[in-house]
Amino acid sequence: MKILQETFGEYNDEKVTRIRLINDNNVEISCLSMGAIWHQFLVPTKDKEHQNLLLSFDNINDYYSNPQNICKSIGRVAGRIKNASYKHYKLPQNDHGNTLHGGSHGFSTWNWEYSTSVDENGASVTFQKKDR
Repeated sequence: MKILQETFGEYNDEKVTRIRLINDNNVEISCLSMGAIWHQFLVPTKDKEHQNLLLSFDNINDYYSNPQNICKSIGRVAGRIKNASYKHYKLPQNDHGNTLHGGSHGFSTWNWEYSTSVDENGASVTFQKKDR
């Protein structure tokens, strides 16, 4: 088991880190600090190459120029809140008068802090909200 960390680029003047978790079978996942994006899920092929099972982009800007929330963490709400309101609360509108996936300041817009751990049973990354 091993964990590798490298700079993936910059977004909104913040460094974006890619965290790679690789197990003993050479299966690898990578996540990005920006948006807590699940970037890749690489599995070995019979030709000793790797196949990515996720739709992903080669640079951070492509995740944000695409209107979809591809592999991003979404929230605080997963889904659409009709008319961008809940009981007596007005929410930001970001989807034709509705609030979609947490609005314009949802989880996918944060550059997350993270911690990693590795032991004989596995490797992990845990994302925590970064103080702004």
